[in-house]
Amino acid sequence: MFIFRLMGKLTFEQKQTNVPEAIDLGVAIFSGNRRPNAAQLMLMVSDGRGVFSKGVELVQQAVRRALTHGVFLVFLVIDNPSEVS
Repeated sequence: MFIFRLMGKLTFEQKQTNVPEAIDLGVAIFSGNRRPNAAQLMLMVSDGRGVFSKGVELVQQAVRRALTHGVFLVFLVIDNPSEVS
């Protein structure tokens, strides 16, 4: 199944992700392929580390910008299987 192959390629090597920039990039990509009156879904997969490293307000602003462009966000947090709690 595609999702399992994709998840197998995750490396968890980054310490953090610039979430606002990632959201804005996704919105820009979607905007180039937008159909009139069509909502779009962006799925972000992360281990959740550093989500707010650029600040809660910047993340909230990016989410609002996405919503105003008709892009709905799903933020899926998965655990690193090699990390012990």
